[in-house]
Amino acid sequence: MKPFAPKVLYIGLDAASRDLVHDWCQQGLMPNLAALRNKSAWAFTENAPAVYTGSLWPTVWTGTRPGRHACYYNEQIIPGTYKIGDFLGPDVKQE
Repeated sequence: MKPFAPKVLYIGLDAASRDLVHDWCQQGLMPNLAALRNKSAWAFTENAPAVYTGSLWPTVWTGTRPGRHACYYNEQIIPGTYKIGDFLGPDVKQE
């Protein structure tokens, strides 16, 4: 017999208004999402204090905090310079 492996589904609604999504689920306008919420554990995500929105997704996909994956925003100062450059997914140095 195989050991039980729980199944996890993470649904992230990027840039969605959590108040609107919550209201629409309650009103029956998003029945599939409402059904998932009624049968599952769910929570709202929030950015860490004083950290911009660019850090949330790398935190989700790496399971580490911004101080560890070093992504605080989608544009950051290039180390050793005063120049600002894009900070994209491949730049995150965590598995």
